[in-house]
Order: sequence, then structure tokens, then C-alpha cells
Amino acid sequence: SNNSVARAQAATTTPGAVLRQPITRTSTVAADPQWQWPVRGRILQPFQSGPGFNKGVDIQASIGEPVRAAAGGEVVYAGSGIQGSGNLVIIRHGERYLSAYAHNQRIHVSQGETSRAGDQIGEVGTNEQEQTALHFEIRRDGKPVDPLTYLPR
Repeated sequence: SNNSVARAQAATTTPGAVLRQPITRTSTVAADPQWQWPVRGRILQPFQSGPGFNKGVDIQASIGEPVRAAAGGEVVYAGSGIQGSGNLVIIRHGERYLSAYAHNQRIHVSQGETSRAGDQIGEVGTNEQEQTALHFEIRRDGKPVDPLTYLPR
């Protein structure tokens, strides 16, 4: 509650010094994202926990259908360099959450961009089984969680 030291240090700005500012409770606590469906469709493969199981859900959709950001955040990966994911987009939502969108036919965002919930980030493509589907994951604190417990019904 006493930020006098931080304020005093912030008042002296010498070249190369670290600028210190008081930390308020509201600036360090972020609300959980308000999730929405990245694409509408039937669940082909549900989430299954454990090593080697499905770490997200596979959602059937039409080829080329828009894939939308499930919540606002920063694009931390957009590319095809991760084997088995096709064209992949990963978005960071604050300190605790990531969402991943795999098997896109096309990607509409670049790494470092900010996206809002509902922004088009890609287009539905095909998975390894040649199904037109989006593989969608949510990770909380680095661990996969069942997206269906976060998405609206």
C-alpha cells in the first residue's frame, strides 16, 4: 500500500536507469477471456486428456470457411513449421491462456499482430484424415484443457 519508494525512484531518471512505477492491483490482474467458437460445426473428435490423446477438439466445417479468433490476444505463431498441424495459428490471451487453430487452408494473420475475438485469422482446411475440419485447442498455464468447458453452449 505504500508506494513512496517506487515514486521516489521513478522521479529520478538517470541515463540507463530502470524507470520504476508503482504496481496497482488492477494492472496485474487480467480477467479470463470471454471465449467464442472459432468455427461452427459438429465435433468430430472430442478432447481426451493424457499423453498421446487429443489435446483439443476437431470441429467439422466446410473447406474455406472463416476461422475466427476465439478471444482477443496476440498472434505468437502463424505458419506451417510444426509437423502434423498444417497451417497453424497460436494466439496468447494474457498470461494464462493460449489458443491454437490447426489445419488451416490459409492463414490471414502474422506473428506479432493483435486480434480481437471474432476476427478472421484463417480458413478451414483438411486434416491428416482428409476431413475438412479445424483442430482447436485451449491451453491454461501451458496445459491443454477441454475447450468445450470454456466455449458457450
